[in-house]
Amino acid sequence: MATLSVRSLRKEYGDLLALDDLNLDVRDGEFFVLLGPSGAGKTTTLKCIAGLETPTAGRVEIDGRDMTDVEPYDRNVAMAFENYALYPQKTVFENMSFPLNSKRHRVSEEERSDAGVPVEQRGLLELWRQVLEVGAQYPHHERQGDQL
Repeated sequence: MATLSVRSLRKEYGDLLALDDLNLDVRDGEFFVLLGPSGAGKTTTLKCIAGLETPTAGRVEIDGRDMTDVEPYDRNVAMAFENYALYPQKTVFENMSFPLNSKRHRVSEEERSDAGVPVEQRGLLELWRQVLEVGAQYPHHERQGDQL
């Protein structure tokens, strides 16, 4: 994990101003959520952080390093989109755990268990346990109350 800092971020799409002087800090290990109505700039912010969009002005720093010229692949950042891209042939568990099996970022069994997990992150483990309860189902069988 790392510290994320966004400084004076601005993003324009022609005449449309999507972000204007956005500043935020997310500390190492902190759980952070962007909330707002459609068009507020949430997705644009995440895309700029991930390197999928180039800011018009400002900068994104990860652990104090300016990410301006760093390719998305080399930022070690992930994001979840509003519209899920699920593999219908995979179960919920297989879809959720797919990144853990990445050849680029192999996760050990110890990292997948409770061992060594800071207390402040154990809430995420509880969420994962809830995912496992519906994990044997396929996305098209998901009930309304089971949305994650």
